[in-house]
Amino acid sequence: MATQFHVNGLATLQADFGAGFNDVGYSQDGVTIELHYETDDVHTDKWGSKMPEDVMDLGQWATVKMQLIKYDTASIEQLENRLQVTTAPGKQPNVNDSNLIMIGTLMGQCDYMTPIKILRGRNVGCEQTPLEGGWQFNAAYLADVDSFKVGTRVTIHDLTFRCLPDGSGILYSILGS
Repeated sequence: MATQFHVNGLATLQADFGAGFNDVGYSQDGVTIELHYETDDVHTDKWGSKMPEDVMDLGQWATVKMQLIKYDTASIEQLENRLQVTTAPGKQPNVNDSNLIMIGTLMGQCDYMTPIKILRGRNVGCEQTPLEGGWQFNAAYLADVDSFKVGTRVTIHDLTFRCLPDGSGILYSILGS
């Protein structure tokens, strides 16, 4: 089961690569956040084989999608480096390359996950209006990126993050309002 909502308007993506939060880029069309609630039915013979007697709560995770129109190239590359699984489409990774995430590697929060913030309402380079709040996900990783040209000079990046609860069980926190 999932709950999806889209927040329109300008949004700033920030990531913490170990030295504090820095701007990664800006999305003009807002952000789509999808909250996934995982449950599993517990079947017994009490009510028949198809009717669960109980339901097990297995937690929550989120998907965050945004299209960056203005961005810091070095930050995008740093996020993409954590996504590198194969060296070329359809080719298995070189098992001797320690820079790549190998198939079957445990993507621990300390190694591959990055805290991200999504701030609404301000592009520091263009506007001086106050922030309207946002979200912080402490355990996120770039699950997918699709980069494409929209003209001769401009590239747009569609980013999809998968966000998990952090070590204290918190999936996200709401920032200011």
